[in-house]
Amino acid sequence: LLSRAEAEKWFGEVVPGLANLLLQLPSLLEAHYQNSSSNGRGDVVKTGLRVLESQETGRVFLSQELIGALLACSFFCLFPIASRGPKHLPTINFDHLFA
Repeated sequence: LLSRAEAEKWFGEVVPGLANLLLQLPSLLEAHYQNSSSNGRGDVVKTGLRVLESQETGRVFLSQELIGALLACSFFCLFPIASRGPKHLPTINFDHLFA
């Protein structure tokens, strides 16, 4: 259990901070994909967020802010769990932390 001071900090600062980061996700993703197809030398290199097949080589570059926003999605359990597609992706929501 959290002390009163810890709870006030958690619910007054940390959770709102995570929510604000989460609200930035659409613009972070847009910027990510706009900047993900060039390596600065004019070559086209796919570095955007995507699912790589088993044994498929590839690079994915993510900013710290984008990673934080994706983790905030996991914290608030916003990723779908019922239909993870034919790739059988594992769930990444943090709901097991709250049980």
